[in-house]
Amino acid sequence: MHAFCRLKGPEEGSRCISWSLGTSPDCWTYLHFVFYSFGHDDDSASQGDSDLWTGSGVKCERRSISLPIGRNGETVTFGEDRTWLGMRTGTSYGNWIEAKHPGTVAFSMCDERHFVPRASHSEWNECGLKHPDGASGIALFQMLLMSGTDLWSSTWQNCLDYIDSLYEVTIGDLVSGGERLETLMADPSGQLAERYFKTANLLKIFQKHVDAIPHSLRAMEKTWRRTYPGLHADLLTRFSETTQVELLDNWRLVIAHAENKHGKLSARIEKMVADLMRLRDSLFLSRLSRDTG
Repeated sequence: MHAFCRLKGPEEGSRCISWSLGTSPDCWTYLHFVFYSFGHDDDSASQGDSDLWTGSGVKCERRSISLPIGRNGETVTFGEDRTWLGMRTGTSYGNWIEAKHPGTVAFSMCDERHFVPRASHSEWNECGLKHPDGASGIALFQMLLMSGTDLWSSTWQNCLDYIDSLYEVTIGDLVSGGERLETLMADPSGQLAERYFKTANLLKIFQKHVDAIPHSLRAMEKTWRRTYPGLHADLLTRFSETTQVELLDNWRLVIAHAENKHGKLSARIEKMVADLMRLRDSLFLSRLSRDTG
């Protein structure tokens, strides 16, 4: 809850609190993970005004970035969005009731939308996750992580779509002539080149945030693997060796899914940065040739 509610990002500070994994002396295991992303905040003016908040519960204060990169130089704000996934699940270890699928309670908490997990039989089979006896709750949490990764990726893609739209040249821009076309072609004031530069560096900042979630997932998987290494485990644990191996297979799928989404986002950001810097350089050359001509 601290990672979800505090203003500082879950990845900030001396210790990352994006995730947690723990057990009780009895049968219960606890798992938590916090996803976060940034998106265009078209209602930034109302932030902090409780009278305008129409959602349920308390709206947590979030990080935001504001820059004058709008189509006409207006300030654009990008706000943070977080999703918290939590679970308490039972295991056969320390459980006086023998059950293939012990009790599980899971929940999600989001800033702006309702989290809908992918949990149908067809979606489960499509993901390729296994659900071993005595650890179905753990497998369900791994499924939630894959659904959370999809939501995280789509939110970032929407953010990048919006940034792309700021620099889209329309038919109206081309046929209208006048100051707008002159700015696109020669940028006499230098403001467009400045916007390109600011946006490119904003994207570089976003890239660091995009990198954070896969890094946290890998750290969580590493801790799990160290605790439940599968075959030849030396210590008495909550799961049989076979179950441990199947859960490790699931973790590999979770990490591969996150790395796939991360790779697509990173490639798009890299291309956008390169395109913006190339446009900025072309405007510099245009102004230089005009000034020296």
